[in-house]
Amino acid sequence: MDSLKTAITETNSGFDIQNDLNLLDSIANNIQQLDTLRQTDIEARRAKNNKLTKQLSTLSASINQLKGSNKMKTAQKQLIDLENQMFHIAGNLTTFNMELNSLKLTYNQELKRLDELENQLQEMKNSFELSEDIEVAERAKMIKLKLYESLGMKLDIQNKQVMVLNKRKNKSGVLKLENYSEYFISNYIWDNI
Repeated sequence: MDSLKTAITETNSGFDIQNDLNLLDSIANNIQQLDTLRQTDIEARRAKNNKLTKQLSTLSASINQLKGSNKMKTAQKQLIDLENQMFHIAGNLTTFNMELNSLKLTYNQELKRLDELENQLQEMKNSFELSEDIEVAERAKMIKLKLYESLGMKLDIQNKQVMVLNKRKNKSGVLKLENYSEYFISNYIWDNI
């Protein structure tokens, strides 16, 4: 047994456990510091969590109070009314745009019709002026023919011919009006009257 005791003492003296003890003390101190930091962090987070929970409760109470208040109900009703008015206005605007496009189309069609009527009116004016000119010319011819008739000429309007009687020479001649110019007819009549 003595030898065992000596062996243990010799083995024990061969180990330098002071460094190991110092290392274990240092590890224990670090663990204690980490535990303290962790506890401090947990307490800070709990305090922050409690503060946020109180804020959430306060905000929830405020929201519930606002939801239940008459002002909020009135504001919601006004918002719904405004949305309905907005949809009504949008519908009216669409209808207005459709009517405006229809009016533009009708306006363009009426402008086209007006142009056509103006063209027809101008054609009628031109035709009237032309027919008026023709009518005046015809009247002038008739007056001339009446004068010639009084001088011895007979007019056959249906056959469009003139019979000229020369009373001095006791001679007569027939001239078709449509085949000759007015100048020739006038000269023929004056020469043969």
